[in-house]
Amino acid sequence: MAEREELFLHLVDAIERAESESQVILVNAVMKALPTSPNAALGVLERRWPREWSRTERHELSGPEGGPVQLEDFRVRLSERAERIAARLLAPLGPGDDADPTGAPPAPSKR
Repeated sequence: MAEREELFLHLVDAIERAESESQVILVNAVMKALPTSPNAALGVLERRWPREWSRTERHELSGPEGGPVQLEDFRVRLSERAERIAARLLAPLGPGDDADPTGAPPAPSKR
């Protein structure tokens, strides 16, 4: 291993050790300060290590009168809207045109 990589690994190890030690120090400070003012140390813990120390909130959604949330399948409305748009776009072509509103080419005529 190159000397530079080895120095980097030592640095990473030292940083991780220092972070662990500082967390232990802060936990001890919280424990000693509990009777008087734990908020300052707790604030540091929450911000520095949010995964372990942050507050979690739970939010629930409900529908009318506390019932389940009603979900709508948008595909039906989207299809209806597409048909209305196609009709408006094809209207200038006039009646009697064999254009398919889906955009499919006309079927070959049989003679």
